[in-house]
Amino acid sequence: MKRPWGGQIEPSTDEELPDYDPKNPLCPGNVRANGEVTPMYQNTFSFVNDFPALLESVPDPPKSDDELFQMGSAKGTCKVMCFHPKSNVTIALMKIHEIKEVIKQWIFEILELGEKWTWVQIFENRGALMGCSNAHPHCQIWSSSFLPNEIRIKDGYLSDYYKRNKKPLLIDYMQKEVIKKVSIL
Repeated sequence: MKRPWGGQIEPSTDEELPDYDPKNPLCPGNVRANGEVTPMYQNTFSFVNDFPALLESVPDPPKSDDELFQMGSAKGTCKVMCFHPKSNVTIALMKIHEIKEVIKQWIFEILELGEKWTWVQIFENRGALMGCSNAHPHCQIWSSSFLPNEIRIKDGYLSDYYKRNKKPLLIDYMQKEVIKKVSIL
């Protein structure tokens, strides 16, 4: 913790955002890239991303008999979920009942997309430094026909633990933390 910082330091990009930006497609009543008008939402609003990283319908690659050259199609649905109609309100500034609406929508999206897809991931990349192209409070919801590699590996470890111990690793770990009084707030 006493190591001096030698990395790059970026200037603060905090900017004052208005409640409403007539040019922002995520604001209620504005036109999105696909020509659709964003409805006058009051709480949360989710929609299929106008620029998705995954598509529901893609061609299957040719089959190969060579086990070293196997390919599969990567299909999925990518959505955007706006947390709040105002551009200058982040989750940290939202009221408890507004945050509950966000969480309810996350649960709905996970359950609905999970019926069709193998993997559903919700993430927020906020700020230009993180590659976010829109300052409006929102997240991405990506669902896919496959488990990402890191998740597939973790799932294998969790499954192996369950097979050997007949109980979930995370439950066991939490119970041991409670008994040992570590990492518990």
